Amino acid sequence: MKKKATKTTTKRIQRRKPAAVMVESLGDSLQAQGLSRSNWSETQQTALSRGFEPADLEIQSDGVVNVPASLVAERLNKVFLPGNWGMSRVGDPQCTAPGGPEDPGYVIVPYVLWVNGIPVAEAYGKGTWARRVDYGNSVEAARTNGLKRCTKHIIAPHIYSDNWQHRFKLANGYLVERITGPPAWRSMHGAPLEDEVDIDPRSPNQKTYTPPSVVEKTASRRPVKRKTAAKKAVALPKLSDDPIPTKAIGQIMQAARAHERTEADVDRYIRRKWGHRSKAKITAAQFDTVIAWARGPRVKK
Repeated sequence: MKKKATKTTTKRIQRRKPAAVMVESLGDSLQAQGLSRSNWSETQQTALSRGFEPADLEIQSDGVVNVPASLVAERLNKVFLPGNWGMSRVGDPQCTAPGGPEDPGYVIVPYVLWVNGIPVAEAYGKGTWARRVDYGNSVEAARTNGLKRCTKHIIAPHIYSDNWQHRFKLANGYLVERITGPPAWRSMHGAPLEDEVDIDPRSPNQKTYTPPSVVEKTASRRPVKRKTAAKKAVALPKLSDDPIPTKAIGQIMQAARAHERTEADVDRYIRRKWGHRSKAKITAAQFDTVIAWARGPRVKK
């Protein structure tokens, strides 16, 4: 009985995952190297902690400021020269199954950053993985993520402060409305989103945004120059909830085209304002509001 128990214990030790053993031995080696004793010069430390240009940083849709991996690699090459630093994998990739449409699977890989032959940081890289996504691209994304995580406290560590990110986001970001999703942040130095509508009133960048109510009031007081004689006003229904006639829709489109607005702009405005999917849904009570918007100045994006 005792011999059998001994064999079972031996088998359990052999079945232990090699990744876990390697990570534990790596932690011992890192502790033995003494990470607190750095051989980097003061010039190198200053170059590593220096910030980046605002136009080079990325702002994710949730407002988190991100440093591109290409800038991280460029900074390491400039400070330590190519070949004097590198990333090594210290365990096998671990995959997690997708939990749903909004919860994809991930590839998680442990990495270590080496500089001049000495390990200086370790982190787990994570890449999105699904059945339709190439596995090699997922592992490459995990390596990129691992590089940024390893250098989080080495290269420009002030960027990851909550206060710094908040100030940077307010000074260099826009909170924009989207047609197919919730409001999202983007960098003012980057390209607009494909489904971007306009700058959200909740954005702190009010200098480039004028609420529709202000535009309507300003437009109603400003006389509109017309090249042709003004036509007779279209008779609207007596009940404010009744839809406007076809001639009234034509009057809206005429006013919109006179101020360089397209039919798509009109449809987008009434859909965002009242949820109408067609101009025929505009009521008599909403007619003056649409006309004031069509004749008002365009909001710069």
